Amino acid sequence: YGNRASNGVVLVTTKKGKAGEVQINLDTKWGVQTPTHTFDFLNAREYADFRNIVADNDGDPRAVPNDTGFDPSIDTDWQDLAINPALYQHHDLNFSGGSENATYYISAEYLDQEGIVVDSDFQRYGLRANSTFKKGRFSLTENLSFSRSANNPNTYFGRERGEIPTIPVFNEDNLGGFAGIDPNLHGVARGINWYGTALLVENQFIMDRFLANIQPQFEIMDGLTYKLNLGLDYLIAHNYSFTPKYFLSTSQEASNDISRLNETFSRGISLLVENTLNFNRTFGNHGIDVVAGYTYQRDKARSAGGVGTAFPTNDLRVLSAATDDTDIVGLVQENTLLSVLGRINYVYDRKYMLSATIRNDGSSRFAKDNRWGTFPSVSVGWRISEEPFFPESALTNLKIRASYGILGSQNIGNYDIISGINILNNYNFAGVNSPTSSGSIIRQLANPTLIWETTKTTNVGIDAGLWNDKVTLTLEYFKKRSEDILTRLPIPLHGGLGNSLTSNAATIENQGFELQASYRGASGGGDFTYQVGVNLTTLKNNVVALGENVNPIIGGGISQSGVVATRTDVGQPVGAFFGYVVEGIYNSQAEIDADGRLNAVLGDFNYEDTNGDGQINSEDQVYLGDAIPDFTYGVNFSGAFRGFDFSIFLQGVQGMEIWNGKRFHYILDGTGGNKISDVLNAWTPQNTNTNIPRPTQRDGANNRRASDFFVENGAYLRVKNLQLGFSLPSRIVEKVAMSNARFYISGQNIITLTDYSGYDPEIGRGSVQGDNLFDGGVDRRAYPQAKIWFAGLQVTF
Repeated sequence: YGNRASNGVVLVTTKKGKAGEVQINLDTKWGVQTPTHTFDFLNAREYADFRNIVADNDGDPRAVPNDTGFDPSIDTDWQDLAINPALYQHHDLNFSGGSENATYYISAEYLDQEGIVVDSDFQRYGLRANSTFKKGRFSLTENLSFSRSANNPNTYFGRERGEIPTIPVFNEDNLGGFAGIDPNLHGVARGINWYGTALLVENQFIMDRFLANIQPQFEIMDGLTYKLNLGLDYLIAHNYSFTPKYFLSTSQEASNDISRLNETFSRGISLLVENTLNFNRTFGNHGIDVVAGYTYQRDKARSAGGVGTAFPTNDLRVLSAATDDTDIVGLVQENTLLSVLGRINYVYDRKYMLSATIRNDGSSRFAKDNRWGTFPSVSVGWRISEEPFFPESALTNLKIRASYGILGSQNIGNYDIISGINILNNYNFAGVNSPTSSGSIIRQLANPTLIWETTKTTNVGIDAGLWNDKVTLTLEYFKKRSEDILTRLPIPLHGGLGNSLTSNAATIENQGFELQASYRGASGGGDFTYQVGVNLTTLKNNVVALGENVNPIIGGGISQSGVVATRTDVGQPVGAFFGYVVEGIYNSQAEIDADGRLNAVLGDFNYEDTNGDGQINSEDQVYLGDAIPDFTYGVNFSGAFRGFDFSIFLQGVQGMEIWNGKRFHYILDGTGGNKISDVLNAWTPQNTNTNIPRPTQRDGANNRRASDFFVENGAYLRVKNLQLGFSLPSRIVEKVAMSNARFYISGQNIITLTDYSGYDPEIGRGSVQGDNLFDGGVDRRAYPQAKIWFAGLQVTF
């Protein structure tokens, strides 16, 4: 597949009609969603007491609402307001049928999913039409689909740490009607009613998408076929964001004096043209299948919109109503990919197999001298069970195989090889009221030396079947070496040209084993049939080299104060966690004096002197784990007894860690927002047997620095899917002109066994701020996963 397989390949075959009578299928289900986990935040009284301790420890005056002015009638649970059960519904209706020479399949879909987070929801509408036609040596296949999705996200979720329980939700005297935090009165550095802000700000992202594939095919002669594949991906997106005028308090970001509307329309067109010749013939014991092709793909997108400010009222939400500072925005994106490819498959006597491919890809995303990449592969297989010497036994199928190939990736921006210039960057040199001078500024650095990222893969495997494949087993060893990995690297902000640069950053190696096994059986005279499957994958990740002039790469920022979680260097997994090791908490001045910690006091973290030089400094930082599992596994079981059917899928990971950013914000962060109940066990002279340091906002000892205090075991075992169904007997459904009727209940994320204290251990496995390679495993503000129960009906006419 050349560059088409750099991250693996998923082959999707959409449903097609079958010759025969018209068949109508309806699948409808309704469900309810609840969060898999929530935090135990402090109530108002607990929060006030905690903040009083913080003030006393820091020698600051107590805030009046937490002390003499505490109001027992106010106790706001912001999490309970922000996260609630939500409804889910999904309906699918399809028609299919056809004749010997022509078939069709038409379907319609509707999905409506309320978010478990307040002011978030998602809807999708879809239509699909697939058909096939055959006449003599000519055949035609088409796949058409249209969908509309409407996404309303809550972009403020995850900041509820800034909300304190000692203020009410609403205040009719404020513009917008929501209450706010007074930093001077409440004794916090910053506090915002994010719940109210989320309800006030309107976000809507609508996408219309049309996908089409038309594949005419003609058999030129016996065994020689020409196929043309025409593909179209056409989308129109409407992004709309309106921030009204509102006032919550005088805190930073807690008010908006000028309403603002940002509205953009985008159109994208991706055109694919594939020409292939296929020769497929058998000569005695020899089977040969040869493909040669030329492909062309062009992606082009254009967007236009405007930014309007100062609307007469919050109810006028169209750009033409803006009275001030209306700006026009626009964007054009384009790239082209040309490819020449070839493949040969050879089989002799159903026992010996050889496959070889080569693909030459040229991408406009690279400079002229680096545009083309060549990606070959070869694989061999031997079906030993077909040999005459293979003994008759329970082992009825045995095959060994091996392969090696080079894959390519062009996963960068369309214009990363050239500098971007803002030609409308005006500047005022003489003061606010003086004329401005026109000018230009470079908005991004170029890297014209970028080359293809390549991945060299080696696979060796064995496939076995026992008792005519009643038991199947697959064991495979894999090794992937990715060189010249393309990603954005941080650069110093003082350069004035952005904070990252696309580079060929590193060489990374992954290797491990994959095991799959299944067993199918029956009992009770065949009334009860069942199948059990297990899979297990081990993985070892290692950074082999960094790119030229690339220092250890820092990532995983979790705070505005500069705390970062990960460090990528040679000899370590990518995005490994890095920081100090907490030995305990200082309980005596002698311990502090021994470490030479001038700013530490009793109750502060005691960090390990890992290099033994008698000082605690940056040289004592070590690697603390990583988010790449040692192994992942799954177990599935399905069974049927007469009209009943049952299935369950268990999924889990072992040997991985998660950097829990919530522990930073909900336990140690000194900005004054609410905390979780762990802080009730914080160190005091009377409570010294604890792992939570003394409450402080000033934090003179820097307890908030990166350390293993934030690193948690991310292993889990989860009941990922569970379903129980019942199909009505045929004698009943036939009376109402149906051929099948099935009722079922199912669930997702039903039970999770884990020691991780965040919202969900699966959330922490990936980045929550884009696809940054070096942010994996850092749990910051991710949307929590939901536990979902469905009740559904499937009928066929």
